[in-house]
Amino acid sequence: MSFTSEHYVKVAGVIRELSKFAVISPGAIVSAFAEMFQNDNPKFNPGTFWDACQPIDEGEEERDGS
Repeated sequence: MSFTSEHYVKVAGVIRELSKFAVISPGAIVSAFAEMFQNDNPKFNPGTFWDACQPIDEGEEERDGS
């Protein structure tokens, strides 16, 4: 089963939340998921995914629309 853009958005949201706790490097998590997603879907854009995983500033709206 291939992931859809909805799946990528959900994973990015989870990574943003987990990065608040800094248990491991958010960069390591994002890189691992980006590699996995790119293997699943050659059209996957890791740069866009990386951007979606970055912490959201207090004044900025949620990226996933919630």
